[in-house]
Amino acid sequence: MKKIWVLCILSVAVIGLVGCGTVSNSTSGGKTSTEQKSNKEYEQMEEELGEKGVEIELSKEYSDLTLTREKSIDYDYFEMLFEFDGETKELYKVVLQLKGNIDGELKDRLFFEISKGRMVESTVNSNSNIDALAEVLDSLGYDDKKMLGFAQWYYYNNK
Repeated sequence: MKKIWVLCILSVAVIGLVGCGTVSNSTSGGKTSTEQKSNKEYEQMEEELGEKGVEIELSKEYSDLTLTREKSIDYDYFEMLFEFDGETKELYKVVLQLKGNIDGELKDRLFFEISKGRMVESTVNSNSNIDALAEVLDSLGYDDKKMLGFAQWYYYNNK
């Protein structure tokens, strides 16, 4: 009789451990699925930006990512620089420089900080124009959160 009880307890313990392993595997599988979905989404975004005349360049020397558009008739020309901290690898600043479509003349640089996952006007540099940033983002078809996510993804996956 004692052997039967020991066997039952061991069986329940084994089944419980197997069940825990299944839950653990499904959780990590969900995370992988989310990462794959995110990667596909950003890969598609990279392709769409290219279709809108945007060139993407990653500087390994200076820890920054530059989006440039100078080849489109329909949209304003610009250079958008995403600056990353060399040590922490965190995105901390965005610099936007507009260019005239006809004369190619460079306009003033506009500075933006990153706060709570959003691009906001710089508190350090007074040359900041959120409306100009909004126009460029609108021409790209993405909001600031999406662009920051893309910049982080591109930086980490191509560094």
